[in-house]
Amino acid sequence: MFINFWYPAEQSKNIGNEPTKLRMLGQDFVLWRDSKDRVHCLSNTCTYRGGSLGGGKVKDDCIQCPYHGWRFDGDGNCTAIPSPGRHNTKGWVLDPIPLLDGSTAELELDKAAGE
Repeated sequence: MFINFWYPAEQSKNIGNEPTKLRMLGQDFVLWRDSKDRVHCLSNTCTYRGGSLGGGKVKDDCIQCPYHGWRFDGDGNCTAIPSPGRHNTKGWVLDPIPLLDGSTAELELDKAAGE
């Protein structure tokens, strides 16, 4: 794999408001489109217990983990922890994967590789 390159990941027309799982170059991602028609990409692994975000759903423009309901926005910030009591969502962050805007969602894998 070459880092600092853009790799075609999926045709934009195939990404809707339901999560799309993608395994590419040995890494797992989840893509979805928000209500403003923007495509987002994050690691497919929830930071809480490692659940597959691609098995969840999109709610309020965020990806929601199917196991515990944690939500992450397109920038990777945790926006909701749905359990009794007050919870600090800061610090529970996924690195967002930059995408080119166009007919194909392309990942910039220097970010995805964790550099």
